[in-house]
Amino acid sequence: MTVSSWGSIDIDMVVWDPSVYPRSRWNTATIERYAEAMEAGDEFPPLVLEAETSRLLDGKHRELAYRKAGINIVSVDWH
Repeated sequence: MTVSSWGSIDIDMVVWDPSVYPRSRWNTATIERYAEAMEAGDEFPPLVLEAETSRLLDGKHRELAYRKAGINIVSVDWH
């Protein structure tokens, strides 16, 4: 059973580890669209992080969009 908890974290605490993330490239149009929506106040699902390490497990496009939009505190779901 997977246990998760919700919270928030400074975006700079998110750890990028390409060995655990399936994508090697990101869609810049998606990042732009997400960043614009974030700046307009739209809410997105939390980033999914590994509880022990804060490694990003899901949400790379959202993470990059948060950074582009200048949003420093983001919602996360620790697994």
